Amino acid sequence: GCSCCSATPPKSIQNGFSRAGTLAKQTNSLFCAHAARGELLQLFISRYNGSRHYADEDFTRNALTSLTDAIKSQLDPLMKTANDKNGKKKSRDPSCKLASLIHAAKTLFFFLLPLPVEDETEADDGSHASDEKLKQAEEQEKRDQLLACAVQCLKHKDSIVAHASASLLVTAFAYGPETYTDEHVLQACSSVAWAIRNCQSDGESMVQLITAMQPIVATAARLSKVAASSLLMYLVSEIKDKDKESKIVDSLLRLVSAVAVAEPRAASTQIN
Repeated sequence: GCSCCSATPPKSIQNGFSRAGTLAKQTNSLFCAHAARGELLQLFISRYNGSRHYADEDFTRNALTSLTDAIKSQLDPLMKTANDKNGKKKSRDPSCKLASLIHAAKTLFFFLLPLPVEDETEADDGSHASDEKLKQAEEQEKRDQLLACAVQCLKHKDSIVAHASASLLVTAFAYGPETYTDEHVLQACSSVAWAIRNCQSDGESMVQLITAMQPIVATAARLSKVAASSLLMYLVSEIKDKDKESKIVDSLLRLVSAVAVAEPRAASTQIN
């Protein structure tokens, strides 16, 4: 298994997969069953749909519901191991399983089309139209839930989950304002700041976490000047409190650079 898994699957299972899994490579392992299953889910979604404008809407909606519910079931409110009534620690699924589900869910945004804007003056054409509106409302709810889960997972202590969440949010935001709201962008920025501020490690783990945040930091800064200014102010304050020679400062400076490139006006404000 990988560094997140406690058990190594039998060789027969390993040989059953054609690909070792991206997450396995990230965790310096030869094989991760959860990562391999996640990649197979991505391949299944991509090959079944084939093209964005010819995707099967029912299949995509069902996959969105299933993956969102699966990700929600993996999340603990504090992202820590919960305790049962007897005070014993409950077993928790490895982080690579959650990351694999998030990577699979990201693939759905390649095929989810913008939902039509509801026109209150439009006449109801019957039960079929009502059923379609109900499906669209349920799909919008699941999209919002999935984005909320991804924003929450940016705070996860394991960088592979933060990286997967950042990748999902960047992909979702890339398809225009129909996919997200300004609130999603600002919440993502808040999660990034929280994750960096509350990281318990001062070493390589924190560097990996900060590096995982770079894609979403650059995207959020490009989409919102308010987000860019807030991120710059926070990052500058963090750098002032760190040892200037540490790798952590180098990583934070990369985030500053990403924000400055995405939104130069925010950087000029800080310079002034």
